[in-house]
Amino acid sequence: MPSVHLCLIGFFTFFSYSLSRFPVIPLFASGFGVGPEAVGIAVAASTLTGIPGKIFFGALSDRIGRRRILVCATAIAALVPFAYPWLATSYPALVAIRFCHGLVTAMIGPSAHAIVSDMARAHERGVRLGTYSSSTMMGAALGPWLCGVLLSWGGLRYPFLVSGAVGVVAFALAVAWRPSAAVASLSSQPMWHGALSVLRDRGIMQLGVVQACQYLATGCVEAFLPVYAKQAMGLAEWQIGWLFGIQVLGTMASKPLMGRLADRLGRRAPMIGGFMLGAVVVWSVPWLRSFWALTAVAVVYGVAVATVTVAVAAYVTDLAGGVRYGAAHGILGTTTDIGHASGPLLGGLLISWLGYHGTFALMSGLLMMAGVVMVCRRRGSAELCAAS
Repeated sequence: MPSVHLCLIGFFTFFSYSLSRFPVIPLFASGFGVGPEAVGIAVAASTLTGIPGKIFFGALSDRIGRRRILVCATAIAALVPFAYPWLATSYPALVAIRFCHGLVTAMIGPSAHAIVSDMARAHERGVRLGTYSSSTMMGAALGPWLCGVLLSWGGLRYPFLVSGAVGVVAFALAVAWRPSAAVASLSSQPMWHGALSVLRDRGIMQLGVVQACQYLATGCVEAFLPVYAKQAMGLAEWQIGWLFGIQVLGTMASKPLMGRLADRLGRRAPMIGGFMLGAVVVWSVPWLRSFWALTAVAVVYGVAVATVTVAVAAYVTDLAGGVRYGAAHGILGTTTDIGHASGPLLGGLLISWLGYHGTFALMSGLLMMAGVVMVCRRRGSAELCAAS
């Protein structure tokens, strides 16, 4: 398994980050009297930082070391939340702080995955990456729950104060952590060399594109399933929240298991199965009329997402080579963010044109097409080694 210390760093960092995101940021932004579009920009600002940031900091971690990037990420997680109550006195100031806060995930995402890749042997990369990812998801899932409790108890300031305190814990853990000798040596090439070599690697870029398809469909479902469930099915708000919670739980619980499956069967087979399973689930959503049927497909979709994402992360590690792990996982994070951010935008346009049935059918077709791409992909020597 990955270092328990590293999993704790990931847990507390993402706990801090999500605690100061939902639902407090939409409420904070709306307090300035701005419209829904501006509220959306404030929420999305931190994600937009990751689109160029992940590839940059991933490549930088190959050059100057993973631990330095990790410590910087947790330092930002410890400091920036305290800026909200005292410095975000206007809407532009809030957006600027959100951009700065996005550096947390832009830094820790590729560097931590590179550390796990450094430490894992080829036949255990899937389960190790899945276990670390589950620890971060656990923190990300707890954050909004505690944020809601703190908002009800003390108002807008308290989630940020507690977020900063949790970030201090993550920073202390990162400073105290010393990587094992298994962590790869640094690249002697200029930083841009690793990034360019990854961008020219057709195998890694193909994996980035198919994972972007997965997250594009997921972003569309996340954005419009609540509207569909409310308008077409008449579900209560707690039932809609339950659907999202159970999906996250399904993904979080199944990632280590799906990682082990990818280690034993190779990367392609689980990816193909995950894409096809996700395609069936997304297609079925507008045809369902039962809350419990939606609950069942939410769990199944969570498992499908876990199957694809863990196998893709392990496959990218197989192809990258030690001195490119940071750059490779940075590219993967960037394409993921592009897909995730595009899902709600494209979904909104499609629903206004095709309705829910047509839009979800198109998203299903996109996932199926990604699965077909992996069927057509030749099984390379890196995967043969990993599965042996």
